[in-house]
Amino acid sequence: MRNIIIPAVLFILVITFVALNLFYITDNASRLDAILVSASDAAKNGDFEEATAEVERFKEEFSAVGKYLFAVIQHNEVDDVIFSSNRLLALCNADTKEQFLSEIEVTRESIKLIRDAEIPYLENIL
Repeated sequence: MRNIIIPAVLFILVITFVALNLFYITDNASRLDAILVSASDAAKNGDFEEATAEVERFKEEFSAVGKYLFAVIQHNEVDDVIFSSNRLLALCNADTKEQFLSEIEVTRESIKLIRDAEIPYLENIL
């Protein structure tokens, strides 16, 4: 009986970490996506100052979350979001609406991929 206690405790700890990690990443991904949607709406309305403020807020929020993400997921996915957010800021300052909106969709898709990669589907586990 004693031999099964340690593996059971380890198993419970791993499952707890996976559940907390999943909750943390999906919650932050939803929050970041909402910021990008508001930046997109501002750009569609022609308010590039508001869009710039939202992109800067996105960058601040993502930099706080990114430190954790670097520890738990592949770096290239996080680097894609960082690169895309830098590009968003440059496009927003250049008032290029179509390119800005296109880049927002790319950034939103990258965040969605990060979120989906953490959901424990059978294909993600294998």
